[in-house]
Amino acid sequence: MHMHQIPKDVVYYEAGPLRSNLPDHFLSSYIIRSIIRVDGQLFPQSGRKIDNVMGRAIFAGVKTISTAVVSFDSDRIRIYNSNGDNLRQLSYQMSEAIQLAPILGMAGANFATSLLITIFTTQETIVFVNPGLKAAPSLFKFLKTTELKIEDPFKLQERLAKSSVMDVTQKYRFTYPKEAEKLGYPEFIGNVGAIWGE
Repeated sequence: MHMHQIPKDVVYYEAGPLRSNLPDHFLSSYIIRSIIRVDGQLFPQSGRKIDNVMGRAIFAGVKTISTAVVSFDSDRIRIYNSNGDNLRQLSYQMSEAIQLAPILGMAGANFATSLLITIFTTQETIVFVNPGLKAAPSLFKFLKTTELKIEDPFKLQERLAKSSVMDVTQKYRFTYPKEAEKLGYPEFIGNVGAIWGE
């Protein structure tokens, strides 16, 4: 099965807040740290379910201002900055595919496995990273209810069906470099753990 490729020129964005008036090409130029909202549940988890994505409670626990909130809703994907400003809306019908994959990064002084979420549209490719792999099972389940093609180059869904999120996370720390090289994936990303202390 054909898999989309992440553009080689995207870099990890760690500087400053995401403004509401971003240039058109901005989201497709960087890998952006994110909070994921799936069916009202936030990842990393804040300990509460949020039904209103615009509610300030979503952003109250954010420890970094260079973070996007990516909300997977029933009709489309909505992308906000940490102030709640709407940055982009993507309908599932107009998107070509979404790719979910692990990636190694840092959480404090330790190596950590995070979730790389890449959305491919006819006009751009947008890449987000979410700390840990806890969002993956919920996201895989939810995406099956949409019209979006799901790509899983590392067979993450299969591994999560056989082992706990914790076990899969630990194993990727050792197996990821060779798998990433074979698949042409980024080898490493910066500090992704500065959201809700994860």
